Amino acid sequence: MKKKFIHASCTILMFAILSVQAAHASGNQEVRLNLNGVNVEGQHPVIMNNHTMVPLRTVALISDAEVSWNAADKTVMMTDPVSQKQLKLQAGSSIAYVDGQKTPLDAPPAMKDGTLYVPFRFIAGSLHAQVLWDAPSQTVVMYKSDEKLTEALHGADLAKARNAAIRLPRITLHDSLMAKEEGGGGTYYFRSGERDRFMYIDRGIARYFEIRNGAAWGTFEARVDAGNKNLSGELPIQIPVMGESWGVAPVFKGRIDFFRESWITGQVRYGIYDTAGKTLYEGKNPVDVNTEEVVAELPVFLSGEQAIKQLMAEKMGVKDWSMSKEGNIYSFISVPSDSKAEGVVYKVNGRTGTVYDATSGGPQTNLIIDNAPNLKAIWNGNVYQEELLKLAGPILQSYGLVPASKSWIGGGYGDGYIYGAVLKDKTKIWIKLDLFTKEWEEIEEP
Repeated sequence: MKKKFIHASCTILMFAILSVQAAHASGNQEVRLNLNGVNVEGQHPVIMNNHTMVPLRTVALISDAEVSWNAADKTVMMTDPVSQKQLKLQAGSSIAYVDGQKTPLDAPPAMKDGTLYVPFRFIAGSLHAQVLWDAPSQTVVMYKSDEKLTEALHGADLAKARNAAIRLPRITLHDSLMAKEEGGGGTYYFRSGERDRFMYIDRGIARYFEIRNGAAWGTFEARVDAGNKNLSGELPIQIPVMGESWGVAPVFKGRIDFFRESWITGQVRYGIYDTAGKTLYEGKNPVDVNTEEVVAELPVFLSGEQAIKQLMAEKMGVKDWSMSKEGNIYSFISVPSDSKAEGVVYKVNGRTGTVYDATSGGPQTNLIIDNAPNLKAIWNGNVYQEELLKLAGPILQSYGLVPASKSWIGGGYGDGYIYGAVLKDKTKIWIKLDLFTKEWEEIEEP
């Protein structure tokens, strides 16, 4: 799969370098190295002449690079199998070659105990890797983000977004619990409509991940009772922790989508639990050995008129309003006491579940996402705009997008989306964004 890697910012990179140096200066020599979610044992960053150096053979694992070593002149050649970028370094030389072009180094590569160490800053920049420093665990984290997975994460196809989420590098900086049970596959749990958080339970271990900066970060882990009915066929509303755990246990409320992989039978069983833990829907697919995709497309359960009416009554207070349907869009119209007055109209996107004002196009809430914000009570335009900006900020940040201006939102785009101008890799683009499902798409300038 072709990859395009995200550049680490100079600020973060320099902070990581200085933090490693500070850790060494304080006498703590056990600085850890995490590559693509794997804690590398026995190969730690070191300080040489005030420069942070990392072992080349472990850093090469970031992109499965091909490495060749010429013992005669102590030269190493590293080739990225995806981008085909070539790096050539020589022990003791302050000059490196990137695709044949001379590049000065802050510090020359050096041999230590039979291992070639290279400058941290050069490697991170050349491989376009994400570089982070985690002070509590004294860990340097380096990983590469896959552009295709990142694009799928914010796309309109929820199944593809979830498949992308579970294929990202999984980074856990806490010591992981060891599984004591046998198993042939685990179960993924997503809150209804969500793509940026998931629980994975396998062999008696529950792990919770949150998506940010192109990786899935572990925030909770616990040993659970795999025989508990909540883990073998019912909704895990509250994870039944059985002793060992770390982090804050997430609570699942509302509807939950599950995807249970079984590599023994070669099938994926999937479905939807309702708020009471009862199965709304269940299906199964063979495992695709080519894509290894686990998440399947689920039916949209906003197609039933009674369900739509009930959810709108609960979340928007539109009981007894008249309802009509055109395609995938439902319209709810109030019946004013004055027959000459126009009624208020809300529309519902039947695919995403997002409710929006028919006149302004402004989003209000989402019917199927648990605890979705509800903006119905905000009548002041300035306050409403500020709330939209507040909700959009973290979403843009998670996808590496930057507002083009302070008040970048142009208005409602239709179907529950807002639109506006943002910067992507310093290039101005226009996007439409669903504040609740967090999907976005580049559009032409309105």
